Amino acid sequence: MEFRNCRNCGRPFLYQGHGICPACQREQEEDYEKVKAYLDQHPKSNLEEIHQATGVAKERILDFLRQGRLEAVDGLALELQCELCGRPIKSGRICAECTRKVATATKALKAKEDADKRDRVKMYIQEYLKERRG
Repeated sequence: MEFRNCRNCGRPFLYQGHGICPACQREQEEDYEKVKAYLDQHPKSNLEEIHQATGVAKERILDFLRQGRLEAVDGLALELQCELCGRPIKSGRICAECTRKVATATKALKAKEDADKRDRVKMYIQEYLKERRG
């Protein structure tokens, strides 16, 4: 059992994979449901309208977008930006193009690490064989 302090309220709680306590999780889920219900009825609302109608903090609404729980339409799309290039996005943290670039770079890095590992193994085998012969 591991106890941590909640990132939101600071109260200690039994950690179960989330950085916030169960009470704050419930509060966030209630806020999400309010925002989702409002957007179902008013899909073209902007951030300010959603905030005013639901009472949910703007930053929390943006967090729902970053988490991919909501997808922005017209007005909201301008509020959320890719964290790498700054382009407007509808949900998540990075745009599709940056996601592809990161995936390509990660794949290339993995291939290089695998090649380096194979080279190291070859060197060890060669050294081992030299020692056995010598």
